[in-house]
Amino acid sequence: MGGANETLLIDNLCILTGPPTKTQFELRNAGSDLEFTFDSEAGKVYDILSSTDPEAEPDSAAWAVWQADIPATAPVNVETFARPADARRFFVIREKEAPPFFVEDFESGQGGWTTGVNDANGNTAWVLGSPNGSTGPITGADGSGNAFATNLGDYGNDADIFLRSPVIDLTGGGITTATLTMEHWRDADGFGDLFGVRVLRASDLGVLGDIDPDSTVFDPDWESFSEILPASAVGEEIILEFWFTSDATNDAFSGWSIDNVAVQLQ
Repeated sequence: MGGANETLLIDNLCILTGPPTKTQFELRNAGSDLEFTFDSEAGKVYDILSSTDPEAEPDSAAWAVWQADIPATAPVNVETFARPADARRFFVIREKEAPPFFVEDFESGQGGWTTGVNDANGNTAWVLGSPNGSTGPITGADGSGNAFATNLGDYGNDADIFLRSPVIDLTGGGITTATLTMEHWRDADGFGDLFGVRVLRASDLGVLGDIDPDSTVFDPDWESFSEILPASAVGEEIILEFWFTSDATNDAFSGWSIDNVAVQLQ
């Protein structure tokens, strides 16, 4: 005012029009229980951390775990737990990546996996153990003792075989996508001998979709593989079928070996 000559400079002005992103975490008194409500995301799990003296424990990330590994029921979880006896207690929520929904390293045996032969020769089958073909792997992935392979030595001609997983339940709420991951070693002839994965409906073995791992490739070592399952698999109980066929040519190859099969949910 008057003779004032002060100058106000403004630079890099940014105006945000949307509300800030904030995770909902509410606590309600439910008599002898406490009811927790919090935003959640498929493919995550949650811990509730707690402290009776946050002044003495200012780092809430280091508070003791009060409830662990709560699976997401996206988009919101509502969880009820017995009220603790403490007169005063504080809580925070911690989000973590969920462990694989389904995982199999074959080190405990065949479990619920089943094998089958559709050809008349019967000279090739999916076998669990340490691979030992003319080429290809001589151990499971990461040097482990077990993998599933098309024979533990070289595969035969005119083969038509399958390996099926146990039933995998994808009917849970909040699942948007499911991803198959595994380690595999491709060592077929590269053109006439083929393999892949069929996603089957468990109730009738109807084909929901196919996954192509590219049977033309020759791997020098165990390789990681990952592919999203077809959208039609979500909401179903499924079986993964690993199929292998060979032509009439006699080849000195180990075929296809798989290990560390997992399904991740999002």
